[in-house]
Amino acid sequence: ARDRVEDVLAELGKAGGKIRAGFGGNKGGDGREDYQLLEERESKLQAKKKFEKVNLNRVLKTLVQVHGIQMLVTGVYNADPHPGNILVLPDGKLGLLDYGMVGRISESDRKTIARTILALENKDKRTTANIYRENGYKATNSKGDLVDDNVLHRFASFHFDK
Repeated sequence: ARDRVEDVLAELGKAGGKIRAGFGGNKGGDGREDYQLLEERESKLQAKKKFEKVNLNRVLKTLVQVHGIQMLVTGVYNADPHPGNILVLPDGKLGLLDYGMVGRISESDRKTIARTILALENKDKRTTANIYRENGYKATNSKGDLVDDNVLHRFASFHFDK
């Protein structure tokens, strides 16, 4: 029933001047005219409808691509990418805020990260484990023995959320 009331209010708001003439200049609790309150309500409903059309799947893919480009191509990235620093605008565009804290990744580290991502994508456990070993990563079992490729691959999967 509430949705129906909102639809009716929106339709009434479209009538604009006709509605204004019908109100007797009643003031709302905050002193605004009835028609002002109705116009604000209509504006909020239109903004909500626009936002509902945003393709969040596309927005998330764009966000991952942007951060991937920052890290792997430019080597300079936003080191504080929490939800408060990311806006989804009503037209579906992304707004990225607060680049006050940035990180830098050397070219050799960017290549290593890219190689690791590709090895994980290809499910190449040997290559993943070798990349980790080449970069000083060691893992041992409770007896002190080095673990096999499967374990290092699994660690990399956790690190890259794969």
